[in-house]
Amino acid sequence: MHGYCLHGKVKHARKIFDIMVKQGYTPCVISYSILIEGYCKVRKVDKALDLISEMYKKRIIPNIVTYTTLINGFCRVGRLKEAFLLLDDIQNHGIFPNMYTYSILIDSLLKNGKLDEALKLFRTKERSGMVPDIVLCTSLIDGLCKAGKIDAAHELFCKLHARGLQPNSHTYNVLLGGLFKNGKLNAAINLLQEMMIGGFKLDGVTYNLVIQGFLRYNKIKVAFSFLDRMVSAGFSANSHTSSILVHLLAINKLDDASKEVLKKFFLFMNKKGLHA
Repeated sequence: MHGYCLHGKVKHARKIFDIMVKQGYTPCVISYSILIEGYCKVRKVDKALDLISEMYKKRIIPNIVTYTTLINGFCRVGRLKEAFLLLDDIQNHGIFPNMYTYSILIDSLLKNGKLDEALKLFRTKERSGMVPDIVLCTSLIDGLCKAGKIDAAHELFCKLHARGLQPNSHTYNVLLGGLFKNGKLNAAINLLQEMMIGGFKLDGVTYNLVIQGFLRYNKIKVAFSFLDRMVSAGFSANSHTSSILVHLLAINKLDDASKEVLKKFFLFMNKKGLHA
């Protein structure tokens, strides 16, 4: 049954479920949760919600995992208001949402451009004792960066250690991109140095962010030093980085050393079957 749900074949899973019940199997919260997850996966959240009613009729009490799966399903289809109504419903049933439940809701608020509401919920739950994880904090940093609130994003990042959290590569990349895009070149350089001193190996995402960032401020030599390192490390440029590099070559804005690096880059991309 679980295998069918994983592959989006929830109708087959439901048939197996019904056959098992007819043969005397007593369904439990786990089997219902699997079906609910299956319906949510194929975006049929109303059918998933019907299963909750079916569970209560059979006196099978959904747990927080069941409800969180359903809340996530409603968030994924953009029905955020109903997701929050479900949150109220589970608390009325004496079921307490966990950090993962709130993370889903906060992330959905951010994706729907509701930054202030996301921050309000985050601060409210943190005051009530919820301990956020690095995934949630990274989502908030990303939301703040995209809203142009780069100082608030940087402040949240700086408080991660006080919360007992260790930023990962994705956290660094999110803030790094935000700093470059919001005119904070020196802060971006400091963060990049912090990454490297801290032992973080730059990945393809980081290299592309750094190259684009330095080129944004016309720091061509620095950008090309990272381009050279990126090629040596075996990472490819994304389409945006490639288009900027081609443009620089077209307007003849590169010195001989930079042209040599670019030549090395083009050879590398061709070997990988990629087009710059």
